[in-house]
Amino acid sequence: MDKVQFQELYKKHRVVLRDELVKDVYRRTRMAIFATLGALLIFRAIVDEIFDNNIALQIIFYTVVIVNIARLIATWCGWRAKGIWASVNLRYWSFAAGTLLLGSGLAALNFIAYPTLTPAKVGLLAVFQAGIMSAALVNVGSCRFFYALYVAPCLLSLGILSAVDSREWGSWILFLSVIVYSITLVLMIQAQYRSRSESVLMSLELKEMAFNDSLTNLSNRRFLSAFLDKEVEKILRSRMNGQQILLAPGSTENNMFLFMLDIDRFKDVNDTYGHDAGDAVLRQVADILFQSVRKSDIIVRWGGDEFVVVSRDIQLNGARKIAQRMHSNFRKNEFLLPSGEFIKVTCSIGYAQFPFYPNRPNLLNWGQVLSLADACVYAAKQAGRDRIMSVSSGINLEQHGAFDVASIVHNFPQAIEKGLVQVAAD
Repeated sequence: MDKVQFQELYKKHRVVLRDELVKDVYRRTRMAIFATLGALLIFRAIVDEIFDNNIALQIIFYTVVIVNIARLIATWCGWRAKGIWASVNLRYWSFAAGTLLLGSGLAALNFIAYPTLTPAKVGLLAVFQAGIMSAALVNVGSCRFFYALYVAPCLLSLGILSAVDSREWGSWILFLSVIVYSITLVLMIQAQYRSRSESVLMSLELKEMAFNDSLTNLSNRRFLSAFLDKEVEKILRSRMNGQQILLAPGSTENNMFLFMLDIDRFKDVNDTYGHDAGDAVLRQVADILFQSVRKSDIIVRWGGDEFVVVSRDIQLNGARKIAQRMHSNFRKNEFLLPSGEFIKVTCSIGYAQFPFYPNRPNLLNWGQVLSLADACVYAAKQAGRDRIMSVSSGINLEQHGAFDVASIVHNFPQAIEKGLVQVAAD
């Protein structure tokens, strides 16, 4: 991936990229913390001669151990926890705080232990810290900020201590080693971050391509299916406790309206002006829908010249206004073709509410409700096109045991006569 492409994808997915990298760090760091706890035993052995008589060293050492255990619990359980831990920002900053505490603790241990250690043990201390910093590169390297919080205090403390060491044992070699090691780490961390970021960005781009319609840049059918499966589960869970309805009739909470919009005589556009003109019309339809619905509404290209809009937590009057706004904006728009010509195109809209029948929220799934909205579109076209129709449960629906949606859609006028559904023209 070249630099320009990387920057473009970074700008596009910046927030999600950070979240994915934080997830990655949480997954990778668990075993590294175990290793760090083991490594602290090595540090304890290095400073054994002065440990028992140095209260400050003991306090900081055990504080570092406790911080590591707390980080282990956070990384092991934090990502799965719900409630307040659902915030990625909280996970991000709590991990950053823990990393800074650990790095600062190791730096404090350096400042306390270094002046009292023999040159040989100073060398062991430097090797020990270089080892845990290198190990951390593998686990935390995908997040440069976290890694910098960890290694900067350690390297800075070793650099300062070796620079001011007045003993004649060649401490300047340690000082130069710290500088070279720091430069090497900067290069390595940049390569690690770039490599992991490219992998995540490509994954995000492929996922977006799988859920997006390339022509209109709207979400596609696959996205709608995944989205509505989760949304319906939430609605049914909120509306029912066993068989008891929790929400009052007419509530705007935990419901949604599904709109199906179909372009009238779209085949004529393709046949008369060509498929490039048809594609131009479809792209402009997407713009019209964005201007017509709420920011929280979901717009999907269902296929061909059919579009679906999902509006959540809204009353019937609000749904009717959205349908009328889509229809009105459609009628007054002049569609610009690649040839420079302008044409007028109309649409037919059908919509229905989910849950379809309030007293039996799980009577129909979202696909069946969308089929009824589609049947309304067909009825609108049969009635002359360029109009809106809605469908709702009929007065005899509750007494009707089996509910064959396919049969109702196939014999829509008969279902209306039987009182299974009722249709209104808006």
